[in-house]
Amino acid sequence: MGAVSFDVYRVMTVCTGNICRSPIAEIVLRDRFEAAGLGDRVVIDSSGVSDEEHGNPVDRRARRVLAEHGYDTGDGHRAHQVTAAEVAGRDLLLPMTAHHARVLRRLAARAGFDGDRSGRGPLGDGPTMPRPAR
Repeated sequence: MGAVSFDVYRVMTVCTGNICRSPIAEIVLRDRFEAAGLGDRVVIDSSGVSDEEHGNPVDRRARRVLAEHGYDTGDGHRAHQVTAAEVAGRDLLLPMTAHHARVLRRLAARAGFDGDRSGRGPLGDGPTMPRPAR
């Protein structure tokens, strides 16, 4: 029997500046996928819709929360603004707010992204689109 091949599933978490929420989500999701034995099949990264924090590390308060819960604290992380190419290159985008989702949809349109074979885009357009917590 031959080896089974698979494509890596690419997920990006997105917030405003890429120093708090999205890096926390990236780190926690990566840990959970690795714990489930899927670390080699799912790649997680993060970005922000703004460039205001470009190059900055994870915020000290976010690092503290991560450490308090036993997670990696994001050493080496540097904030960056999401690009249209990144949007088109992900299988799933997890925006932290409705505003972030709107920005991602505009970037997807600019990249000419028309969704995957199911006709759904990486934002899960449709009834399964997660609603932001209020």
